Amino acid sequence: MSPHAVVEALERHGRGALFFSGGKESVVLEHMLRPYRDRLTLLWVNTGAMFPHMADVVRAFGKDWHLAEVPYDQAARFQAAGLPARIVHVANTPAGQLMDVGPRGRVMLSDWVSCCATLRGAPMLEYLRRERITPLIHGQRRADNTMASFGPAAEVLAPLWGWSDAQVYEYLEAHGLPLPEQYPEAPDSLECWNCTAEVKAERIRFMRRRYPEQLAQLVPML
Repeated sequence: MSPHAVVEALERHGRGALFFSGGKESVVLEHMLRPYRDRLTLLWVNTGAMFPHMADVVRAFGKDWHLAEVPYDQAARFQAAGLPARIVHVANTPAGQLMDVGPRGRVMLSDWVSCCATLRGAPMLEYLRRERITPLIHGQRRADNTMASFGPAAEVLAPLWGWSDAQVYEYLEAHGLPLPEQYPEAPDSLECWNCTAEVKAERIRFMRRRYPEQLAQLVPML
């Protein structure tokens, strides 16, 4: 999909939103769609557990764009539905189900899909409905390992859908676009620092170096 599709959608709807995380795809789309920023809102859902430097990265883009920072209470979600996990089948872990974890007792686990949908997807869609904004533009690609649901938005556009990782990095290099500090050590937008479903080795190494205090809080949860 080319940027022309986005322009055509904006002509039909008047105004749109770019779902923004500060990761590499977000940076590419921000640059690609910058000429149309007078008709676009950068939409960021702040769960309250964003890595501090990533929150700074996202807010920095707000100097040139209209940035909508939508808050959500991650702590309340964890308390009500439990910690997100990837080690059990989604169908077997309804939100708030108690799971036996041996000597440590019993804790509530929730599938990571519904956790992300509640923390990021639902507030995003509520903002779009409230502000009557369409279409929604996002940076998800076919090559991504996970899929997000963007709900019943009037029109959803994914300009980078057919791009590979290599194409994303080629665009960044060609235009001299900087990435957040965790790249290439941990090539991800990182999202919630205390996510118990994201325990990749490179993420843990980055936290050990950059955020040891947060890592010390995360380890007992794992």
